[in-house]
Amino acid sequence: LRQLGVGGKWFKADDNKRQIFIPSLNARLLAMSSDGKRQMGLNSVFTLLDEGAYHVNSSLYDAVANAHVGRKNGMLMSISTSGMDATSWYHGLYKKAKRILSGEDTDPQTYAEVYEADPDGDPTDPVQWRKANPSLSCFTEEQFRKDLESAKSSDPATWYRFLRQRLNLWTREDETQYFDVVAFDEGRRDPPAGLAQFPVTVAVDLSLGVDPSAVVQVHDMGGGEVYVRGNAWVAERGVELNEKS
Repeated sequence: LRQLGVGGKWFKADDNKRQIFIPSLNARLLAMSSDGKRQMGLNSVFTLLDEGAYHVNSSLYDAVANAHVGRKNGMLMSISTSGMDATSWYHGLYKKAKRILSGEDTDPQTYAEVYEADPDGDPTDPVQWRKANPSLSCFTEEQFRKDLESAKSSDPATWYRFLRQRLNLWTREDETQYFDVVAFDEGRRDPPAGLAQFPVTVAVDLSLGVDPSAVVQVHDMGGGEVYVRGNAWVAERGVELNEKS
């Protein structure tokens, strides 16, 4: 605003308080901190809550959810890309938006829009890109394709971050793990015959506290095949400390 030369009598900016005061409207525009406790009691005409999927908790949303109820045309707008935590408050808000769009929820006080790729769709399909990016025409699909290919050829965390932030797909944090933890025991098998004749590497991690101790043996079977067996336990003293805490 200062660069446009519309300051002076039109508005007064207070950099220390991160706010702009508009005398003619007796109004102010301010940037809020993420500490919900400090925002209790607000009386606002309009509140914009950005990137809700990445808020640590719902404290700020809880504080501003009713900040506009005393206003005739008060409004709270919450926008975000998707996130990782399907148990978060914002995922609950996202599901409510989906129910409104499907007609299941008839809340007349809430307006919803959701732009996302199909969960079972092909993320490399331009049709899916347009579903998640209604403004895709503002930049070239070729650039989007380059960004996608770069993310996909990178590490898993980068790829899943692309799916969340560019295609609005909810991806779990554990999806970046090397294997499915739930199915881990399905890979268990008995030691092969003659295991002792193969070279072995032993890794040891010991603890006297509440952290587990572990011993893992990796046998090189040759031909790129390995056999791994491990044991983990918690020291008795660690169990006692954990029960006390």
